[in-house]
Amino acid sequence: MLVILLTALALQSTRFHERPYRQDEAWSVDAAETYNLVGVVKWVSNDIHVPLHGIVLDIWIALVGTSSQAVRWGAFLMTSLTLALVYRLGADLFSRRHGVYAALLLVASDFFMFFSGEARPYPLLALLAALMMWLYVRWLRATPPPKSPSPYTGRGTLDSLQRTIHQNDNVVGAQHVVPLQSLIFILTGTALLYTHFYGAYLLFALGLFSFVIVHERRRLVWTIGAFVMMGVLFIPWLPALYRQITEIYPAGRDTIWGPSRYDFAYIYNDVTTLGGATAVLLLLSVVVFVARAYRTPPPSPLPVYGEGELRAAMTSITRSQDPLPEGERLRGRATGTRRASPLRFIFIAATLLIPIAVAYIVAGGERPFTARNFIVIMPSFALMLAYGLGYLPRIIGIAVLTVYATVAIFGYTPQAITEDYPAITADMQRTLHGGEPLLIDMGPHIWHYVPFAYYFDAGGVLTEQTFALTAHWPLALQRLQVTPLQTLDSDNLIDETLHLIEDAPEFTVVGWFTHPYRDELAARLRDEYAETRRTAYGSILVSEFERIPQTAPQFIFGEMFDLLDMRMDTQAEACSTIDVQTWWRAAQSPDDNYSIGVYLLDESGVVRTQADGAPGNILTLQWEADRAYPDRRSLQLPCEIGRYEIKLALYNPVIVENLPIVAADGEDAGTLISLGFVDVTAP
Repeated sequence: MLVILLTALALQSTRFHERPYRQDEAWSVDAAETYNLVGVVKWVSNDIHVPLHGIVLDIWIALVGTSSQAVRWGAFLMTSLTLALVYRLGADLFSRRHGVYAALLLVASDFFMFFSGEARPYPLLALLAALMMWLYVRWLRATPPPKSPSPYTGRGTLDSLQRTIHQNDNVVGAQHVVPLQSLIFILTGTALLYTHFYGAYLLFALGLFSFVIVHERRRLVWTIGAFVMMGVLFIPWLPALYRQITEIYPAGRDTIWGPSRYDFAYIYNDVTTLGGATAVLLLLSVVVFVARAYRTPPPSPLPVYGEGELRAAMTSITRSQDPLPEGERLRGRATGTRRASPLRFIFIAATLLIPIAVAYIVAGGERPFTARNFIVIMPSFALMLAYGLGYLPRIIGIAVLTVYATVAIFGYTPQAITEDYPAITADMQRTLHGGEPLLIDMGPHIWHYVPFAYYFDAGGVLTEQTFALTAHWPLALQRLQVTPLQTLDSDNLIDETLHLIEDAPEFTVVGWFTHPYRDELAARLRDEYAETRRTAYGSILVSEFERIPQTAPQFIFGEMFDLLDMRMDTQAEACSTIDVQTWWRAAQSPDDNYSIGVYLLDESGVVRTQADGAPGNILTLQWEADRAYPDRRSLQLPCEIGRYEIKLALYNPVIVENLPIVAADGEDAGTLISLGFVDVTAP
């Protein structure tokens, strides 16, 4: 088991190494860093969540800081505890082998390992779900304290005997331990409610299971009373919950996401790692359950014993009083398993299927839920998969599990796309100039803007000239902004953008590559601005727009291309790069495709590096006459300090012949012009 825990920690730390926060994670971390405990609770109340995870995260961040690796180590520790509890639960219900198999199956699960490593409620939800199930099993084995032991034979003697048996078997211990166990059981269930609403679905499954299988009246009343106490302790959050479902999300999150029907296949495909192989393991567990249920003899009724037969009756009474009886050990068998009661398998099945059914009933089959919420069923799911494997011959079970886990672990794929927000922030730090408008185009939904607000604010990029290209968010969503972003006053994004940039010499647009806004804006501004750079960071593009120079041509190349302007740094560090920006205009329609060459020469005239390609990254045969085209080339500077010259030419790439160049005053400039010098200095 220790090897499994260490493997899980190694996988989590490797997979999440320097992985940026996903949008929801950035939201949670930003709130925990910004607010105190009371502020976090108020902030959570403005969403459709409950506050325990926010409180835990606030305390953890106060201890370790906000770096993604440090914050996620809290989740990694919760994951380790979850695996340990699943092992213990499997060992208590079936055998140690079942517990080990279930823990390893969780480690092999892409779904579990990804979301249990996030700075979100999911690792805490999985931990409390496993803890609640384990405590529930122990709870059913515990006996409520008798009202008053009778000195006579009969009920009082049976109660006294039951208490003595449990003391001797270390099931509950002394009578005064029961209130402590009750307190832990109730507090764990309450914590589950305050972690995620799906925790209530698991509690409902446990309560329904209790109502069906617990026939002893005092035990049933004691159990139902514990669940009622959990509900009572949740009463303080009911006003916030009422506001959440009546004012903030009156029709669920469909009001924001839009309806999108999801069926069972959606849940299965997201939760399972190897869909076909997992289905085979589930079928194996069902077949094994049916086979064992039919061959297991029914338990004998509880006989009536006299006082002199107490010692002989102890084992029988203990087994009868346990709603989840262990059955007898199979002596001399190599499997080391126990002949478990069918109720144990039914218990796992109930805690797996009932929460899914309740979620669908509450959601109405639509999308107020997402698959990651079902991490609450992952302890049950792992035990269900391990059930059949655990009853196979040892060598076969180990072989099957080894193949399954190896394929799953090495075929790991993240469950959600995380864009490289730190890289985009670093890009903005390098290229954004003071007072330059920064426009973020991520659609109408506030959560797509959250990572930019968090990372841009931390990187000093967020300014008064940063705007979210969306109309005003509803008041409920505005309350959720931790680091606020300015929104627009109009639904007409293009017209509003023209008002924002006014006469700015340049501006930057960051947004989804699929959105048409960028191209529509470029078309409207084609006579005033041009896109000088487009850099892709996954599915997000960074585009720089600059005002077209309104100047006369400085040089004319081949009587077809006018060089309007040129820009470059005159000093840079050794081993770095330098950008050379040029502006071109077609004096007439080009007769062929030409290439631009930018060259870096040392003091002896030797070319040290060069950059070539189609000017403006557009084939010149596609150029329109009298339209300006920007071109930007990056040159890798040598590591030797000194003064270097930068030269430029246009040439036909087929025959490798430079175009003749004429200066603005009509003088012949040859076929290669100098753009200036750059001083390369020590870092």
